[in-house]
Amino acid sequence: MTEIRQRRRLDLDPGDDDDDGEHDLGQNPRDEAEDFVWTWLPIAFIAFALLTIASMYMINLHDDTFHYFKMLSHGPRYTGGGHAHDYRLTKETLASFNGVERPEIYLAILGQVFDVTAGTKHYGPDGAYRYFVGVDRSRAFSSGIKTDGEDVTTLSQKELLSVHKWLSFFAAHKDYSRVGTVEGLYYDKIGHAKPIVATVRDRIREALAEAEKVAAVERCNMQWTAEAGATTVWCQDEAKYPRAHNDGACGCFTPDEIAAGALPQYKTCTDKRCVVV
Repeated sequence: MTEIRQRRRLDLDPGDDDDDGEHDLGQNPRDEAEDFVWTWLPIAFIAFALLTIASMYMINLHDDTFHYFKMLSHGPRYTGGGHAHDYRLTKETLASFNGVERPEIYLAILGQVFDVTAGTKHYGPDGAYRYFVGVDRSRAFSSGIKTDGEDVTTLSQKELLSVHKWLSFFAAHKDYSRVGTVEGLYYDKIGHAKPIVATVRDRIREALAEAEKVAAVERCNMQWTAEAGATTVWCQDEAKYPRAHNDGACGCFTPDEIAAGALPQYKTCTDKRCVVV
């Protein structure tokens, strides 16, 4: 059988001569070339695909948190004529961008660095917000204490939302541009996000979800009278009752919502009207 296969193969060889006394049964150059192509071409393709995937992973790894903040704040983005690169700054380098040592004015919030040179009136040496320049004072954006630093982990959800609003402000501002990141609590020296970023991200998402939930609650009607020296609250929807929620705010709820949320009744209530002292 082996002999028959060999002869059939030789019969397909254009150079075969039936009168030859001997036949070379080795692989001809054309077969070797085809084998080489079909062996190495798939390997080369797989290697190229793996290299491409690895490159995309490294790029995304560097900018993971940047994309997250972009999702939350509808920015950050580069403005026309802004910075073409995503820079990684040390704290010392960031401090030099104060409008004095260097003409540009940078500030950082949650590790994100923004160029606010266009707002020299506010962030320059004589500006009211000069204490935020050249440093990450994320906590101060909520507390208003000019010496507060970058750590926001102990802020309440409401306070954290205040920081997020400032981040959104800088990211969406037409005259400010994102420069990159600063080495510190949120990013390492090459711009990789630290674990705390995921924690802050999750808390911001929770705070935003809670804020949306609160915003969906119907607000109470209110009327203050000098005679009573107090405010009367009631609901426009007759099927709902006024109850305190969200740090004492007055909202209108159905009986089922009141039971599910264990919402307390105001001390002085008559039917569906309550007096708030």
